[in-house]
Amino acid sequence: MRYKSKLKSVYFEPIDSPLSTKESLWLLSTITDNKDVHFFFQETTHLSLIHQITISTFDAYKIMQEGTAATCISKYFKSDTPSEKWQYNKKGERHELFKIWGTDFVKEIYSNSYFANYEPSKKIDQFEYCIYTSSEVVEMITQNPPVWKTHKNRKLADILREIVDKLSLGSD
Repeated sequence: MRYKSKLKSVYFEPIDSPLSTKESLWLLSTITDNKDVHFFFQETTHLSLIHQITISTFDAYKIMQEGTAATCISKYFKSDTPSEKWQYNKKGERHELFKIWGTDFVKEIYSNSYFANYEPSKKIDQFEYCIYTSSEVVEMITQNPPVWKTHKNRKLADILREIVDKLSLGSD
């Protein structure tokens, strides 16, 4: 369900994903290859799991330190709807992943001011994903939904090596 922000034309919605209620989540690493950007997250309460989100290199993203993000992002969540209605799921777990419509980041990307050589998008309902971690906020605007993958009992170095090996072999 979308909630109306107090800011004009801004809406937000908590979403379900493998990361949606991971309060002890950390951004471990990002790696960019010839066609994708891979984000790796880990929970301090489940060290055997590494969560991977993959988006296209054509998609826009930014990573902000928590202190900076608190002043830049928190304004979108000011709403007349009590926070208890949207901040926690039915199990009482805090949402850490949202879709947000109408942000400055979305407007910048789709107003032709970010990609100056491209025509502005005709998409009216474009949103960004916003992922809160323990020390950063990751924002991403994607043409297609991100690919979510969870690695169990694997080391980050092995996962990264696998991505690099695929690049050197020229396979997908």
